[in-house]
Amino acid sequence: MISFRLGRTCVFVSFSFFAVLCLYFQLGQDPRKAGCLWAALLHEGGHLAAFALQGAPPQEIHFGVGGIRLVSSEQPLSLPGELATLTAGALVNFVCCGLFYLLGQPVGAALHLCTGLFSLLPVPGLDGGEIAALIIENRFPQSEKAAARCLNLSAGVLCALSLAACWRYRAPGFGMLAAAILCAALCRKKA
Repeated sequence: MISFRLGRTCVFVSFSFFAVLCLYFQLGQDPRKAGCLWAALLHEGGHLAAFALQGAPPQEIHFGVGGIRLVSSEQPLSLPGELATLTAGALVNFVCCGLFYLLGQPVGAALHLCTGLFSLLPVPGLDGGEIAALIIENRFPQSEKAAARCLNLSAGVLCALSLAACWRYRAPGFGMLAAAILCAALCRKKA
């Protein structure tokens, strides 16, 4: 593992991150792969910008098998600040989607739209799951496991719907969506 500091933020890069990145680019020569990677990096940049605007840089940034994970700063954010930080990544993707659409680049628009929408799914490990957990925990503070149960249920339902759509429409993309949801949920539980 490689680790270094950027100001007050510790950055950790796992060697498995590089392995997954190499594998990603070795599996076919589709030019949209670089666009997907840029959409993901801009998404994370949105979160970093939200942290910076609140004067609370993230404590840690982890590059691993499951992607990039930001650990909140030592100083706690307010509920609106936390929600703004969690939604900032998708907001950047939606703005980029609009820009690509206006520039007549439908593929770039679609990549950013899909990245933003996927990140907002209420699944553990994704921004939508974190948002849902934050809202549930603040709405029902007496129930410690309510958020985890709701998110695991939503991940299961989304996987089942994706697999049913894959079978019904004979579209492998839905199977890939189910696999991505499972990976996001499983990687988050290990983190």
